Amino acid sequence: MPGDVGAAQRMAAAARGDAVAFIELCESYAPALLGATLRILGDRVAAESTVYGVLLDAWRGAKQFDPRQASVRVWWTIGARSAALRALPEHRAARMAAVHDTQITTLDDKTEAPDVGPLRQAVQTAMLDLDDEPRSALQLAYFEGLGAGEIADRARTSPEVVRAQVADGLRRLSAALAGIAPSIDVPRPHDRLAAAYLLDELSLEDRARFDRGEALGELQASEVAAQRDNVHGLALYTFPAALLPQTRARLVAAIAGPERLSPFTDDLAALLRLPLHDAREILARVDAPAAGATTPACGSCPSRQGPKSVSRRACPKSQMSSATATSRWSSARPGRGG
Repeated sequence: MPGDVGAAQRMAAAARGDAVAFIELCESYAPALLGATLRILGDRVAAESTVYGVLLDAWRGAKQFDPRQASVRVWWTIGARSAALRALPEHRAARMAAVHDTQITTLDDKTEAPDVGPLRQAVQTAMLDLDDEPRSALQLAYFEGLGAGEIADRARTSPEVVRAQVADGLRRLSAALAGIAPSIDVPRPHDRLAAAYLLDELSLEDRARFDRGEALGELQASEVAAQRDNVHGLALYTFPAALLPQTRARLVAAIAGPERLSPFTDDLAALLRLPLHDAREILARVDAPAAGATTPACGSCPSRQGPKSVSRRACPKSQMSSATATSRWSSARPGRGG
């Protein structure tokens, strides 16, 4: 999808140190991430903190992103859901009312990534077309992390029935997201694998392979990746929400502010066996090399001579500051909802 391609390109730029590109990605996908984590936790502060942590980790691990394994949206969604579910036991009492499960709101179409709106609509339509039982089972599994036995206890049915409901619901969701009518009336092996993943019935190794979109059992990598993406499409069956200004500012400061290298101070000090203040001085020199270094950091600049390790300040196109990042993000209109 065009949105996926554009996001992958921005992520590649972020891996080269382009904070503006990364901030633009945050603008595009933070509303969906915050909507999902808020739906899971029911606590605004906890949800904001979760999304902040996921985005900051994504920035620091930008070089590890592989667009062949997952889109940026799916990669971040997996991280946000996992982090929120880990924090859920502390926030169960604050979870939102049931009405949150079945209503969708939209943000300004210029706020979210171009691929999110149509997906959100497709997920909403598919979920509303389901009977109450499978729709409830999918929500309990995705947003509360419940297994087949726990859902069965709530619904006063058997775990086997729950597994069948989840697999059938995912079959219908898969067809809806592909824009086609379900071709068969019973779940396929694809759907049963996705249901086992969603209900947390896979081994840790198989779950990791499912997350990475690798071949599993009789399914090829592309088939597994498609099922994974369908499962995490459920994250869009919720209210999108804009990050609060203070969370945005905190994230921008961590990415592009003067303290952005501080998380590496301890590691550098341990590696070189230096006092912390010496490690800080080394990082400061790396971040601000001699003013005489003028090699541009991109191919669009006139000269390409000189050493490769040059400050990004030398290249007008890739220059970045905290003020620039803040301006880019603050130009996005805040969304409704959440």
